[in-house]
Amino acid sequence: MKDILLVSATRNTAHEFEKSSPLSASIKKLKAGSKRITAQIAFSNQEGLSTVYNRCLSADNSNKLIVFVHDDVRIEDLFFTEKLDQALESFDVIGLAGNQVSGEGRLSWFDPSQPLSGFVAHPNPDAAPALNPQTLVVSSYGPTPVTCFLLDGCFLAINAEKVLAAGCKFDEQFDFHFYDLDFCNSCSKKHLRLGTWPLWVVHQSGGAFGSPAWTLAAEKFQRKWSAGHSGV
Repeated sequence: MKDILLVSATRNTAHEFEKSSPLSASIKKLKAGSKRITAQIAFSNQEGLSTVYNRCLSADNSNKLIVFVHDDVRIEDLFFTEKLDQALESFDVIGLAGNQVSGEGRLSWFDPSQPLSGFVAHPNPDAAPALNPQTLVVSSYGPTPVTCFLLDGCFLAINAEKVLAAGCKFDEQFDFHFYDLDFCNSCSKKHLRLGTWPLWVVHQSGGAFGSPAWTLAAEKFQRKWSAGHSGV
């Protein structure tokens, strides 16, 4: 079995991350249950996620399963390592949710007019914390596991050997937005297998869709992947 490397970036210091991050608590539980799991966290991070993630796409990690995950994610699946092994035997890149239709210029994996896949749990904003702080809402998008072309970037796991052999990396012009869609497009063009897998994961936030930074990144993304361009 391959070792599993969890990779994330946080604006928090190491102390703040350990004290309050949902991901930190998950890593502790996962490492206690399996010696195969290690973690690499960029603390007090000011770099783009693509830059942080690319540092881990190296020959030193070529024989690992790498999980790129946001610091506000809780991994609650008791069979996480077993499921990850199964998932990355079936696919080269997996996510929690995605779009089954190819669309290089699409600005989001989420398009209700397209067949979607997967599910992600979120805290219920309407629940009374004093009564039940763990109340969750599950966003269900469609059947999983399913082959997809675009995956949500809050959680992306890869077979590093396959991805590196294909020459795929994250494009560092996309720091916090569109790095995931761009990576999926690049992997699809190299004929890697992308798909969703059922994992019990809680994402604590909903992203920054439509923000000024998102809009600027969207313009770059459209220029790169517009019709008639190679995407490089």
